[in-house]
Amino acid sequence: CEDFDNLLQCLEDEGAEEITVLGFNTGVQDVINYFHNGLKTDLIKRVIFQGGLRDPRLDQVGYEQRQNYKDAATRLISQGLGNSLMPSEVYPGPISAFRYVALGGRHGVKEFFSESLSADQMNMLLGHITAPCLLILCLSDEYSPSLDSRSDLTNKLDQAMQCDSRVRWIES
Repeated sequence: CEDFDNLLQCLEDEGAEEITVLGFNTGVQDVINYFHNGLKTDLIKRVIFQGGLRDPRLDQVGYEQRQNYKDAATRLISQGLGNSLMPSEVYPGPISAFRYVALGGRHGVKEFFSESLSADQMNMLLGHITAPCLLILCLSDEYSPSLDSRSDLTNKLDQAMQCDSRVRWIES
């Protein structure tokens, strides 16, 4: 958050009055974290999130096993090996330790917009965002929900964010 605080301070010092922040993919985590912990959130006048949807393959293993994998990835990162590939049994495709923690961990970027979250869980994650927010989700995403689920997810997201929010589904 300190880097984000410094950036916003520099922009304010240069005369910026209305700052819009874009969080793309794992950048969504950074923006959401900043709204939880940052010092200068009042300078952010608008937020745009573009994120993917949770890969259901991440749910094929139980919570305990997923936590073991996340712990292993965290150890690799702490050893300076964050770009190392995780073992193939962790995920059915090549994935680095950094990426696994970002995507596969609880409250990873893909988790924020998951239809599996309850309204209360989603509110806990997103309810502190105060700036008007545009959330863009892609219809052609590999894990895009059905039309009925999409409507439910959109309603849940709208209710969770305690700001003027819009959820938009785009083709690509």
